[in-house]
Amino acid sequence: MAAVSQPDSSHLLTTKLHPPLSAGNLVPRPRLLARLADPGGRRLTLISAPPGYGKTTLVKVWLDTLAVPFGWLSLDENDADLGTLASYLIAAVRTAYPESLQTTSTFLNAALLPDPERLADAFLRDLERLGDPIVLVLDDYHAVQSPPVQVFMSRLVQHLPDNVHMAIIARSDPPLPLAQLRGRRQMVEVRTADLRFSAAEAGALVQEIAGEQASNSIAALLAERTEGWPVGLHLASLSLRDSDDPVALAQRFAVRSDRLVAEYLVSEVLNRLPEQQRRLIVRMSMLDRICGRLCEVVAEGELQPGDGEASLATMWQSNLFLVALDEQGQWYRFHQLFLELLRHQLRRLYSEEAVAGLYSLAAAWCESQGLLEEAIAYAVRAGDDVGAARVVEQHLHGPLNQEDPRRLERWLHELPKSALSRPGVQIAHAFLQQFRFHGTGILPLVEAAEAGLEDAAGDYTPVQINTLLGAIHALRAVALSFSASADDCIANARRALQRLPPEMIFARSIAEYHALAAMQRLGQGQEAVAAAQAELARQSGQPDARTFRLFLALCGIHHAEADAPALESVATAYRQLAEEWGYTLSLGWANACLGWVHYQRDELVEAEAYLREVHRDRYAVHGRCALEGLTGLALTLHAAGRSGEARAVVGDLRRLFLDRGMMNNLLFTEALAVHLDPDAGETAAPESFARDLEVQVATDLWLLPVFVAVRARLRSGAPDSLQAAAAWLRRCRAVAESGHARRQLIEIGALEALVNAARGEEQAALDALHASILLGEAGGALRLVANAGPGLAPLLHQLQEQGVAPAYVASILAICTRPVPAPPPRHRLPAPATEMAVVLTNREIDVLLLLERRLTNKEIAAHLTISPDTVKQHTLSLYRKLHAENRRQAVMRARQLGIISPSPSA
Repeated sequence: MAAVSQPDSSHLLTTKLHPPLSAGNLVPRPRLLARLADPGGRRLTLISAPPGYGKTTLVKVWLDTLAVPFGWLSLDENDADLGTLASYLIAAVRTAYPESLQTTSTFLNAALLPDPERLADAFLRDLERLGDPIVLVLDDYHAVQSPPVQVFMSRLVQHLPDNVHMAIIARSDPPLPLAQLRGRRQMVEVRTADLRFSAAEAGALVQEIAGEQASNSIAALLAERTEGWPVGLHLASLSLRDSDDPVALAQRFAVRSDRLVAEYLVSEVLNRLPEQQRRLIVRMSMLDRICGRLCEVVAEGELQPGDGEASLATMWQSNLFLVALDEQGQWYRFHQLFLELLRHQLRRLYSEEAVAGLYSLAAAWCESQGLLEEAIAYAVRAGDDVGAARVVEQHLHGPLNQEDPRRLERWLHELPKSALSRPGVQIAHAFLQQFRFHGTGILPLVEAAEAGLEDAAGDYTPVQINTLLGAIHALRAVALSFSASADDCIANARRALQRLPPEMIFARSIAEYHALAAMQRLGQGQEAVAAAQAELARQSGQPDARTFRLFLALCGIHHAEADAPALESVATAYRQLAEEWGYTLSLGWANACLGWVHYQRDELVEAEAYLREVHRDRYAVHGRCALEGLTGLALTLHAAGRSGEARAVVGDLRRLFLDRGMMNNLLFTEALAVHLDPDAGETAAPESFARDLEVQVATDLWLLPVFVAVRARLRSGAPDSLQAAAAWLRRCRAVAESGHARRQLIEIGALEALVNAARGEEQAALDALHASILLGEAGGALRLVANAGPGLAPLLHQLQEQGVAPAYVASILAICTRPVPAPPPRHRLPAPATEMAVVLTNREIDVLLLLERRLTNKEIAAHLTISPDTVKQHTLSLYRKLHAENRRQAVMRARQLGIISPSPSA
């Protein structure tokens, strides 16, 4: 049976997935339960009130009255990250339906997270597939404020399927489309006025807690003064319980504000506790959640081992605003308002140094227990920036081995700026650049880390320095794969493998992968294949990151050799294993490889099927895989005469890069757009496509901008254009030959044949094409040659007459001479009938999308690798075409015309 794809949940706190347990008896509130009743037909229940009004308690009791499964999630500030929130939401739903939400899970297993709306759509489709009903409760929703989360949640609540009802508990109205839901009668609301205790309810609560001390008159006085505020009544009742003069106590706060009432009552409650317990409670308030052992840690020797659990049990039984986070009674937290007031006492009674010392103790204990997110947070609160960074550095291999870069990104986001220059932290950032397919961003980081190690040796043990140097060598091998430095790549990979410990599986596997790829570039392709196969044969048990990178290395070697049969064989096995074990990254790579095989054989239906899977999961696969897969899909659709669909794929690829901050790859979307539709409107200057052509060839992508530039020069036909094209191809050939890139040499030869023919050098043209045919025949890749265009037909006929590779040449000729449907007119963006349609260049669209994000000209220039003056020129052109006077008008006009998507709130 295939393994179920699961997002990594090792860092999730299961205590957040269950309603908290409260001590004491509950006061019945039938009037509120009647208001909530059965949620059928409504999308949302909103419980909105300040702290201390019993919101969570009410929802817990309401859920008990429903014959419907529910998923519960208690939110906090750490859930402001969209990936974290989505992981918890999946876990919450799976408490009711364990095997659910598979599609959304694949997104969360990947290096790249979709934009909020696309992730919401996947989540909604998965919820609809449940079929059965569920109530999804989000408690403390006010704790998450990030814009991506709000966009995600807004889309969810507007489009929830009929089988799902959501309940949101918050201190204030969340930034969601409440007016729309209210207008459609799809929401029920319970607010502060509804939650206030009536006189009868207040009397029942006070007498339940205070007992005989609470006469009817005292209960009525408390209810009047607190205006039915449940937590105020609770605090007052605790104060009364042991008071010698309850009437006087009730009267003493008769003129205080709500906040002062609370502060006064907390002090009254604390003052009646034994000194050791009072001191312990105040210290415990520094913690976000508490267990017995952690309670002993912050007690600093005042409790013996095992006393922590007993102390918590006593507090629970005493009704001291403790909330149980699990049914086993292991984890607790204080009621939020009580916690805030206790922390006020903490700051008043303890110095900053003393509090920092307590946080340091908590951080050390949490790290020892594998509670790494909490360890980092407590170290930061302690002001121990170095300690927080060390947690990241020492546990770096965990999220890497799990291929969970978002967890690593969250850790790094928590670190203060002062810790970011540490060598180990810079290495962590470099690993993130690797996941983002940003080779040029790796070297500066590893070089800075290596230099920093020389000055910071005292901060690391010899073993740690050795491991960090191993990581530096592995990352340098990755960076060198973007150049022709194969020997240096192998040398660094080997140094990495010598230094990295076995538990750093991911770091070791990328070093091994790039060493194998570099062997192929040195002409040792067969040796690399044999080495990878031998290592795979030694693998046993469950596959891991190394297993899948060995498969990827084999695919890469066969792809570089243009060996379609060998690539198909390996990629098929690779795909089957990835699908079986739920490895989304590897599944994407296998689909991209199989799509390339079928595209090269002119089997367009099969190619589209595989590449559509990459397109579907484009936010869930590796960045480079998305680039390759969507490029391949666009080319496949174009070959099938579906140019409009192909251009739409280019738009999806551009949006992906902008969403994920991969602006360094936008050149490829520009080149792809020009390749698909070279004669429409303005196009980027071919010279820009030939930039860094040596790096382009070494990177070995499906479509290289420099080849698009060559075709543009061929269309020009001017002598100087042909001369430039020939020069570019000579440089490309030199790099490809030195890197034994057979696949690229086949394509280069076909283009050289066209350039030579256009210059009247027919024998040279024939020789170049003949060489390409001989290189390509064994691997059966047809479109590497055929995509040069119908201009090859006369040369192919001559080779055919000479008996050169007759079957292979005939197949290429069939593609070259096949009538291609004329592409429809280039998409013109809609405009009012009274105005001209607006046509923007690809670069202008890139600038417009970044203007929408309110970036400065300097920031846009950095993203697009152009000068600020060029950005200004594009901006002025946008103003002219969109009839706008400023950036805001340009963005608004573009939304009206459908050039960019409407804002989420629109």
